[in-house]
Amino acid sequence: MSQKHERIRERVRELVADYLVRELPPSAGLVSVTRVELSKDGSTARVYYSVLPEEKAPELERFLNERKRELQRLVSSLRVRVVPKLEFVREEHPHGAL
Repeated sequence: MSQKHERIRERVRELVADYLVRELPPSAGLVSVTRVELSKDGSTARVYYSVLPEEKAPELERFLNERKRELQRLVSSLRVRVVPKLEFVREEHPHGAL
């Protein structure tokens, strides 16, 4: 993967993680943006996240869906030719593993 793709992936991860720290209510649990995968053409960024306790996952999914446009607008601030469309994917952990 090119350095440019790597920089975009890292920047998207930072933008989303910083947004969640600022905007997510404490009642939503402990959330981590674990990684971002960028499609080859840069048009899609899959943002992987985890949440503990796992019972809070539906609340976080609602939050992300409600705020998707705002998050997309943040990503649009990147100076890139193709602004990636955000997709959120919850990473599920086997019980006891972290």
